[in-house]
Amino acid sequence: MQKSVVLRIASIIMMVAGIIGVVSNLFSGIAVNMATSNALGKLGAAVVGFNPGLFWFGIIIATIASVGEIVAGVMGKNNNADPAKAKTLMMIGAAIAVLALISNILVISAYKFEFSSFISILSGVGVPVFFTIAAFQVSKDA
Repeated sequence: MQKSVVLRIASIIMMVAGIIGVVSNLFSGIAVNMATSNALGKLGAAVVGFNPGLFWFGIIIATIASVGEIVAGVMGKNNNADPAKAKTLMMIGAAIAVLALISNILVISAYKFEFSSFISILSGVGVPVFFTIAAFQVSKDA
């Protein structure tokens, strides 16, 4: 069995994206908690139409997806030559992409769509899709 360089690269990108995702979700949660922890913050959030409940739900799902990216990246890096494991990696990559899309929709629904939302969708969904495609290529080698 020949090792897949593309899956190895996609796995490393997944691990890096997952680590960045966990850290950024942590900081986003802290920032929103600080901003809405007092009465004035809650009033300000209500005035601009910010929904903290949706935001927190989106952040929780995004954190789960980010941890999944790290796990999938490690699995992909360790099994980048095994077509039998590639099918599992494809399913994991697709599930992470769906979770990332759901979390982005929730976070956008909590406030509004901005350019950073577009970048978040591209990175949150694009990296797992790239990983899934790389795993698919390995599965075709079976």
